[in-house]
Amino acid sequence: MGSPGSRHIAPSILREPRRTVARAGDFRVVVWDERLHGRTEDDGKTYTYWDSAADLIGLLDHLGVRQAALVGHSQGGFLSMRAALLAPERVKALVLIDTTSVAWPLEALAQMRGVSEGFRGAGPEAVAPVLLGMLLGQPAIHDQWLAKWRAQPREGSPTRCRY
Repeated sequence: MGSPGSRHIAPSILREPRRTVARAGDFRVVVWDERLHGRTEDDGKTYTYWDSAADLIGLLDHLGVRQAALVGHSQGGFLSMRAALLAPERVKALVLIDTTSVAWPLEALAQMRGVSEGFRGAGPEAVAPVLLGMLLGQPAIHDQWLAKWRAQPREGSPTRCRY
């Protein structure tokens, strides 16, 4: 498990292709896959948002980026805030979208744990009725997302993150 100040980067993050999705003058937008998201490999270890933040700083090092504006949505915001705390000199700006900086209440953590255990134990059908409506709201796209969830290995679901 990592801690503030750790500079280890998950190897699969460097192997995975990062996409430069926009470039204008001296600016470029790079999209990357956090641990257990996208096409990163599952090393089977528990990780924290601090580990992911250290991965992000390591990725900046790997790309030769001295300073960056970080944009984080939801969980990406959690780890972007931690990256800014780990290496404030590396963060030129921080844009947070639909995220929070407060600790999760114990009840919310228990609910998240229940969802992850339900997914691992019984698969997406066990959690889909609650999550699809809560996260997506649009019934027309529920089947599309449920199919994606079914394609995920239960043991490799992003449930080992220690909040």
